[in-house]
This record gives sequence, C-alpha cells and structure tokens, in this order.
Amino acid sequence: MRRILAIETELVKIEMEGIEIRIKTILSILLSLLIIAGCANDENAEVAMDSEVTSTVTNTNMLKIVLTTEEFNSMFKKKSDETQYKDGKFELMDGTLVTADFYSYGVSSLFEYATAVFYKEELASLHLITTVGIDQIEEALNMNFEELALVEPTENGYQIIFDSMFHDTNISVYPFEWK
Repeated sequence: MRRILAIETELVKIEMEGIEIRIKTILSILLSLLIIAGCANDENAEVAMDSEVTSTVTNTNMLKIVLTTEEFNSMFKKKSDETQYKDGKFELMDGTLVTADFYSYGVSSLFEYATAVFYKEELASLHLITTVGIDQIEEALNMNFEELALVEPTENGYQIIFDSMFHDTNISVYPFEWK
C-alpha cells in the first residue's frame, strides 16, 4: 500500500511539474507578446512625443526667452530726471558684490513707472507700477512668464524676477543706496 501511495505521489508530482512547465511556457509566451506590443506602442509614443516636442519648440520660438537691455530700451523710455546706473553695484544678502545695470522708466502704455535690472545684458528683474494685467505685460514683452520668471503681485503692480539673484529678498544694497 505504501508503495502504491509513493507511486501515486510521484505521479502527482510529475503531473504538477508538467502543469508548472506548461504554466511557465504560457507565461513566457504572454510576456513576450506584451513586450512586443509594448515596444510597438513605445515607437508610436516616441513619434507622438517627438511631434509634441517639435510643436512646443515651434511655439516657443515665437516667444522671447530673454529680453536684452537693447530690446527693452527700444520699447520703453528711460526716465531722464532720475539717475541711471550702468554697471551699478549691488550687494547681495550673503555679502557678495555684483555689477548690473539698474534703470528706471517713465510712463508708457504698459506701466506708470518701472525699474529694471539687467545682468550681463539680459533682463533679470522688473518692477512695474501698473494697472494692466500680467497677460498684457507678457503680450507686450512677447514672453511667457510661467516658465521663465517668478511673478509676484505687489500693492500697485508686479515684481517679475527672471534671475533669483536679483529678487528683492536677496539684495541688501541697491546701486542708489551707496554713499
């Protein structure tokens, strides 16, 4: 009787091993099919992603990424009755001294008054006293601030920061404050 049980146990093991082998084979085939299907989808996804990137680049090309001193000055008139600081000296909160241009601008269709900091000939910070919305400012400057700048509403306008080094909270002394 023991012998019969041992033989039956062996047969069950063999049968289970056979089922296990069949299950492993089926799983391998399914996995292969999923990988093939996934690769096919990845190629389509890559093509879709490439066209998205292309369209994003195309759209971005229409907008400016940086605004130079020359471009800004051609759009707006500096205030002649205020001192303009070409190569003005800024002291940052950590004591670092930085040289950048600090200009003030008079009334325009976009603002009543503005100050701008240009670092290495690129707009780094812009303070505007204005009643127009941020969308109108973006449109006038041909920029999209969402990805390029930190926009902080103020009591009477906006502070737009393109370079965090020139955020108000990082500047301890402005060019006009030196004695």
